Amino acid sequence: MSWRADQHEEHEEESFFVSMSDIMVGLLFIFIILVVFFVLQIRIEASKVVELETELGREEGETSERDQLDQYRSRTANQRTEILEGLKSFFAREGFTEVEIDTSNGVLRFPDGVLFASGQYDFRDGTRTATAVSTLADALAEVLPCSVLMKDGERYRSRNFCRPGMTEFHNSNDAFVEAVYIEGHTDNDTVLPGGLKGDRNLDSNLKLSARRATNTYERVEDLRPEVPTFYGLTSVGEVVRVEPAIAVSGYGEQRPIADNDLPGGKNKNRRIDVRIVMYQPYDYKSLNLLLKRLGVATIRKPQDEVG
Repeated sequence: MSWRADQHEEHEEESFFVSMSDIMVGLLFIFIILVVFFVLQIRIEASKVVELETELGREEGETSERDQLDQYRSRTANQRTEILEGLKSFFAREGFTEVEIDTSNGVLRFPDGVLFASGQYDFRDGTRTATAVSTLADALAEVLPCSVLMKDGERYRSRNFCRPGMTEFHNSNDAFVEAVYIEGHTDNDTVLPGGLKGDRNLDSNLKLSARRATNTYERVEDLRPEVPTFYGLTSVGEVVRVEPAIAVSGYGEQRPIADNDLPGGKNKNRRIDVRIVMYQPYDYKSLNLLLKRLGVATIRKPQDEVG
């Protein structure tokens, strides 16, 4: 009986150690699984951090590029305003107080009686309209050179010449014209059958407006032959080309700026508009190509220009 009791105790002790071994192996296995799990989690989190940092870096880069593009577009708006104010200053000296600026649309506006009166489409020597178109020719020839290019795409005037202090009509914005449109507009009065006196082919407001714009351009060209040699930048998709800056268009009665039925409305609608369109880069890549073309290293911040 004693031998059996001892054998039973030994068996219980052996079972106990076997159970403890199994438990330890199980715990070790669980521990290994946990370690592997945590290692994988750390790697996943590290990968996420890298991805996040990369994405943030990309977003910061895109924001920087977008900011620079927006900044340049702001500069083009500033340069257009300076051009318009420069052009208007010539007329102020000659006493043409009716000439207006529409800054939001980039327009220098000549209402009825400045360049043409009702039914007129030509210039008579010695008249106020002849003086007005002569003033326009001088204004374009003097104000635009720092904001346009030559036929080969080079600056019409050097960057050094176009700095503030070197010329009254400078271009510290490094922004350039795409086109300058001389636009003819009329009121809604119907042209009488048989056309206008002096040219029976002018039998519609559209033809009349186009003739007024064309005659204005041709007189400017005669008075200041350098004006047709001004070129601007234009985009066709991502392709940038150099094209003549001065263009002519006629709109007839299609684009009124006042109600023709109100007093003075017709007078406002009978007008010549000189519209300044600035070149806007297609994207950041186009901006960089433009700056390289013009010999500009980067977009300068306003504080960089002080002094």
